Amino acid sequence: MEIISVQWLLDNYETAEGVSLPRSALYCHYLLHCQGHKLEPVNAASFGKLIRSVFMGLRTRRLGTRGNSKYHYYGLRIKAGSPLLRLVEDQQHLAMRQQPFAQKQRLKPVQKMEGGVTNGVSSGPAPPSVPDISAQVQQYQQFLDASRTLPEFPEINVQGKGLPEGVGAEDLRIFQQLYREHCEAIVDVMINLQFSLVEMLWKSFWRCSGETDAQEEAERRLPRRRLLLLARHEPVLRWVRDCDHALYQGLVEILVPDVLRPIPSALTQAIRNFAKSLESWLGNAMVSMPEEMVRVKVGFGGALGPSGEGVTVSPQAAAAGAFAQTLRRYTSLNHLAQAARAVLQNTAQISQMLSDLNRVDFANVQVGGTPNGAGTAEPSLSLGPALAGQCLGRGWGRAGGSPPPAVPGSIACPAPQEQAAWVCRCEARVVQRLEQDFKATLGQQHSLEQWAAWLDAVVGRVLRPHLGTPGLPRAAKLFLLKWSFYR
Repeated sequence: MEIISVQWLLDNYETAEGVSLPRSALYCHYLLHCQGHKLEPVNAASFGKLIRSVFMGLRTRRLGTRGNSKYHYYGLRIKAGSPLLRLVEDQQHLAMRQQPFAQKQRLKPVQKMEGGVTNGVSSGPAPPSVPDISAQVQQYQQFLDASRTLPEFPEINVQGKGLPEGVGAEDLRIFQQLYREHCEAIVDVMINLQFSLVEMLWKSFWRCSGETDAQEEAERRLPRRRLLLLARHEPVLRWVRDCDHALYQGLVEILVPDVLRPIPSALTQAIRNFAKSLESWLGNAMVSMPEEMVRVKVGFGGALGPSGEGVTVSPQAAAAGAFAQTLRRYTSLNHLAQAARAVLQNTAQISQMLSDLNRVDFANVQVGGTPNGAGTAEPSLSLGPALAGQCLGRGWGRAGGSPPPAVPGSIACPAPQEQAAWVCRCEARVVQRLEQDFKATLGQQHSLEQWAAWLDAVVGRVLRPHLGTPGLPRAAKLFLLKWSFYR
């Protein structure tokens, strides 16, 4: 009988990343299988052992909305050709977690109370609502990278410091385990584009969601009193900060794996609205946590400095702020990239741009440029491509003011001699090479991806002398300053 059940499992289920099945639903399938083949079923516990023996390394998670969470087998799904998919009574139950982009029930909005207070938390202007795109989520699957998994977290380095009084080594281990599970759950709901559920997960972990099954389980494993003590411990703060950076970097790579690839506007807007909301969500979820942990997580008023001391910084110094800003930048850049793609695909426009560009007096631009003198640590940069880049993006004009004086035989451009001399100090040979490369690339009517590769090569050449040196950040900033000078 066990052999038949094993074969049934292999015929109908398969392992996959970023998916899960309700444990109760899988057992229900098993009971139906036994009923259809007149077999005596084993109990749920024995069936769970059988599943783990067939699918090695299978993990269990508790997932679901507030008051309705259930245990799921994480990393398991029904095969595409399985007759189980045709079971009507299970369709709604399985829709939430059947595959990485299946429909979930949307989290209900937080109830607003009198005096601008939301669930006991003072609030400012209400953040934009995050649209629920789960019903169409399968059509967005191709635009995400659901294959990415959360990297391994390091162990907490106590740095020779003792644990807070009342906290043991086992509590520290449990905290690491709980935080890992918490981050995995965030990855899971983000892959499913259920942005609203992230707020629920934050509230549950930081004990701000009231009485829920998940919070009760966390309280049993690590009481709130010990969580508060650990949330003030400097090694724990450092560890959480590092884990958050790893988590958010992974989420960016999941949501926007290729910034140049076209993304549907509904998906872009959902990501942007989530980015606008996430810091307020996290801040509200941590309202009862120690200020030290809030600073690390959210950045309200400060964050840890390089050596662990508290310093006053902007909210963006925290990982959550950097995550939100990165999502906004990537979605904005993606929008700009699609506009540029449309221009680059227009042969007539590209030919006209090249013709106009050939009329620009680049020799005049280069006159003001001087070689980097001794003791100058600034990287070389051409103004020619910068001017041409402005022409591509702004139709030759300058924002505000009257047009610049015309140069005979060329298109009007801003007095380059003086400006190039005191700002850019560009080497003539670099200017000439970039001018020639830019014109050649434009003349070959390259794609957006080829233009990106060209720009990447330019950055690589300019910054190569500074790689592995303390001066790399400054050189990179100067490069951006010079490249953007005429914007």
